[in-house]
Amino acid sequence: MSGWIKIHRKITEWEWYDDVNTFRLFMHLILKANHKARNYRGVNIELGCLMTGRELLSKETGLSIQQIRTCLDRLKSTNEITIKSTKQGTIIQVLNYKKYQVSTNEITTEQPQSNQQVTTNKNLKKEKEVMLDKWIQYRSEIKKPLKQSTINNLLKDFESYSDNCVTFVVNNSISNGWQGLFWDKYIETKQLPKSIEQLQYENVMKQLEANK
Repeated sequence: MSGWIKIHRKITEWEWYDDVNTFRLFMHLILKANHKARNYRGVNIELGCLMTGRELLSKETGLSIQQIRTCLDRLKSTNEITIKSTKQGTIIQVLNYKKYQVSTNEITTEQPQSNQQVTTNKNLKKEKEVMLDKWIQYRSEIKKPLKQSTINNLLKDFESYSDNCVTFVVNNSISNGWQGLFWDKYIETKQLPKSIEQLQYENVMKQLEANK
């Protein structure tokens, strides 16, 4: 198996979170469930489902068969899973599995993405990737998640500005609690190069001060 799933911090508020056995089994079911539909011995196992049994789950998790039975009953009672018996084995479906699945083709904005690595344009330099991840995470934390179309536009903006500019603008917006990125703020804070005449004038003034 390869790939990964996404778990939101809000799971700590889940009613079975502090039940070690139930939580462990549920995480195991999510990890073992199909990330896409496939056939097994003539049976179509849909996305979010797995074919298993109590004995197999016991071996895989280290829980006793009785503990497995109890945990499955608890998960069924709160509509986390459904269980269907077939001749080939027991099919367990994780309801709302798509909440935990990570798509490689799109970025979900349903939940904050504090743990997620954002797929960005490969032309972006490392520093800009970090800043884009930081901005997306910040927007999620203030409950203003970005849509994919907005992220696509940000990619274009990031490509057109320097690393220093992108870093300054992102950090400046976050520190001020702003919801947008204001590129003109970077221009305002930059010092324009001094002219030769201005430098000569400053040197003369320094000499006069020194001779007083």
